[in-house]
Amino acid sequence: MYPKSISESAEFARYEAGHAWHEFELTVERGAGVARVRIAGDLDIATVPELDRALEGLAGDGHHRLVLDLDDLQFMDARGLRAIVRAKRFAERHGGRLTIHRSSGQVQRLFELTDMLDFLTFD
Repeated sequence: MYPKSISESAEFARYEAGHAWHEFELTVERGAGVARVRIAGDLDIATVPELDRALEGLAGDGHHRLVLDLDDLQFMDARGLRAIVRAKRFAERHGGRLTIHRSSGQVQRLFELTDMLDFLTFD
C-alpha cells in the first residue's frame, strides 16, 4: 500500500514478458479526495498489476475521484484497457469518477477502435 504523502513516484524500469522488455513509470499525486495517476511507457500484461496495486491503494485511502494522465503512455494492450474500465466502474460504484487526461496516438486509436470514447470521460 502506498504511503499517504501528497506526491510519490515509483519507477518500474523494466518488466520481462516473454522476450520483450517494457518501460513503465507510475507517478501518483494525491489531493483532497482526488488522485492523479501519471502513466508512462507501456501498459500491458506485464505492467497492469502495478497499476492495479496503485489504484487499490488509492481506493483504500478513499480516493474515488481519479485522473489518469496518459500523455506519456506509448502503448496499451487489451489488458491495460480492461484495467482502466475496472477502475472507472469501481470509482462510479463508490460515488467517484475517473477522467482520462490526454493519450498518445496508439492509445487514442485503441479507445476509438473499442468504442470507448463515449464510455470513458476525457478532458
